[in-house]
Formats: sequence, C-alpha cells, structure tokens
Amino acid sequence: MTFLLTLLVLAAGVLLTQKGIPWLFRMALGICGIHVRTSPVTEKRLRRFRSIRRGYISFVIVTSCFTTSMFLEVLVNDRPVMIRYGDQTAYPAVRDLFNTWIFFRDGPFSTFDRSGDFGIPGDGPLDYKSFGKIVADPTGSFGPIAEGLRNDVKSLEQEISDTQQEIDELIADGEEPDDWLVEDLQAARIDLTKLRGQIAELGDIQQLFASGGASIIWPLYRHGPYKNRLDLPGTAPHGPSLPIPGLTPRYRSAILLGSNEQLLGGRPTYQVGSVDGKPLEEGLKLFVIEEDADERITDVLGILLVREVDPDGLHGTAEVLAQGEGKIFPDKAQLVSRFLETWEAPLGTSDSGIDVVPLLLYGFRVSVGFALMVLGVGYLIGILAGAIMGYYGGWTDILLQRFIEIWGSVPF
Repeated sequence: MTFLLTLLVLAAGVLLTQKGIPWLFRMALGICGIHVRTSPVTEKRLRRFRSIRRGYISFVIVTSCFTTSMFLEVLVNDRPVMIRYGDQTAYPAVRDLFNTWIFFRDGPFSTFDRSGDFGIPGDGPLDYKSFGKIVADPTGSFGPIAEGLRNDVKSLEQEISDTQQEIDELIADGEEPDDWLVEDLQAARIDLTKLRGQIAELGDIQQLFASGGASIIWPLYRHGPYKNRLDLPGTAPHGPSLPIPGLTPRYRSAILLGSNEQLLGGRPTYQVGSVDGKPLEEGLKLFVIEEDADERITDVLGILLVREVDPDGLHGTAEVLAQGEGKIFPDKAQLVSRFLETWEAPLGTSDSGIDVVPLLLYGFRVSVGFALMVLGVGYLIGILAGAIMGYYGGWTDILLQRFIEIWGSVPF
C-alpha cells in the first residue's frame, strides 16, 4: 500500500510540474495583464529539446522530484498530517509545510500541541507516537494506567481507614489527636477525591478513543530529519535494513553455543552454530540480540565476528568485536546478521541516530533550491552588468568585460 501511495505521489509531482505549475504561471501573468506568447523560434527550440529523449526525460525527473520535495513536510515527517480528538483538530505537518514556505518569517504558525487538549493528561507537548498507539489500541493503552490508579485508590483508602481508626482510638481514650495526624487525614481525602476524578476522566477519554472519536493520519514515511531513532535497538549508526546487493549482508541466524578459552587478538571467543541450516562464512558479522516474549528484538548486546568455520560449515568460532557495557552474553543467545525489519530504516541511520532517508530527501531539496537561487541571482547580476555596459559603453564596457572574462577563468 505504501509503495502504491509513493507511486501516486510521484505521478502527482510529474502532473503538477508538467501541467499545474505552467497553468498557474499563465494565470498569474494574465491577472497582472501580461500575455506571453512564444515565438516560432522558441517553439522550434522546445521541440528540438523534447526530441532529445535522455535530456528531456532527465529534465522531467529532476524538476518533478524537486516539485514533489516542496511538499516533503506532509510526505516525510515524524509529525502527523492530521490529528483529531473530539472537537479538537490539528495539522502539525501542514503547519511545518507553511512555516517552510514562509521562510522569511520566523515561525508564523505555532508547532505546539498541548497533551491535555488531545486526551493525554498534562500540559507538555503532545507525543504523537503515543497518541497514535492509543488510537490503534485504546483498551491496551489505558488498561494498565487505569489499573494502576485503582491500586493507588485502594492503598489510599486503606491509609485513610487506618488514620481514622487511630484518631477514633485517641478520642475514645480522652486524648486530643495531634494536628499533623488530622492534616494527613484531610490531605489523603483530597488526594482520594482527585484520584477518583482521574479514573472517571480516564474512563471518558478511553470511551471517546474506543468509539472512534480520535484519529490520526501519518505521512508516507514517519521519520523526520531532526529526531533520533531512539526506537531502534542497538546503538547508532545502524546499517541499511533494505537488502542491497554488495552493501548489506545476507540474512543469517545462529545461536551462541558457549564460550571458549581461546583468545584471538586478546579478545574472548565463542562457539556459534547455524540455525537456519545455511553455512557460516568467515568474516560474517553477527549481532547478539535480546528478545521479549513476543520475539521482538529489544536490545543488541554486542557484535561477534566469525573467524573460523568447522568442516561441516554449520559451526565455527567467533571473536567479540563489541560488547555493551555491563552486558553479558547469555547461553543460547540468538545471533543474526541483520536485526532490523526491511522497511524499518531502509538506508540506516547517521552517527547521531537520525534516519538517512529524510536526510537525503530534505538535503536534495536544500541543494537544488540553493542552486536555483544562485542561478537566478547570477542572471540578475548578468542582466544588470550588461545593462550598465551597454548604457555607458567606452571604458566601462571594456573594463567590465575584462573583469567578467577574468572571473569566469577563476578555477574555484
């Protein structure tokens, strides 16, 4: 589905570049009273350019990609396009898009969404991923929270009962209870009232989520160029999760059979064995992973490198390349050559843990946009210089022409 949507977006970019932008340009000029007509010579040049298939197709690809990149905030972003909770609606990615377009002003549209306005208690910024998880599974998200609040209520009720009993015993003995004891009882009752209110509020919020009163629409790619991928196991940088021949290793799974007394280069070694029946290879890098009950990878404990392979090809000796601080390799630990899902981080992450895909896409927009700006400024300077040379002539024309020739010969 994501692949089809990506193709649809690219097709829309081509259509906008070939039809939409020229139409908007002509309409804007028409409103200003300017009517542009191409001369026969210009039309002949355009036909000749279109006849050069490689050049014309390359031009269409580059211009369409740049046009599409102007909408990256709603296509590749860690902020959703739209979120809705009851009557409250926000468009975080759309606001980012307009803030990018209106770059000459400092953030004309606020990017802050308060958690309390969207069903998550608190006054801090809304965690969009947490909101998305609640939308996907309201019962599973609110169940543990509600259970914890109910346990707090039971503990507080028991505390109030014990305190009240102690006060009653003091009064029965003709003694006056201490002020701090009475104040503690009053404070506990106030806290109990607040907790019961939170439970009731949480029930209303859960009901609204469960009834479809909240929704979220994500961009095609849910990661941006500024936030670290803290959700990935292991440490940055991560290798590409997309299988790329010659760049990423083939998937292999193995198991840790035990440690050896033998050292290689002063490093400890372990005996490993293939699990999937595929032979091990010397130089194969294996990650020691830790899984939860659902067989999801939660952590990467270290890295092993296969140094020797037994004659059967299914067993070998691997040395420790890296081991997490304070982490121990358990017996029968799972070993894999790649631990990320195919589309989890297609091109991996940078040294700081930022996804490479949005870095490339946003970087493409910046570089091409800067090149176009330099091109436009260069044309303006050239037109201005030509006008000055033609108007004054004489030594002005000669000196400026010599300067242009010298400047054009500078190799940097």
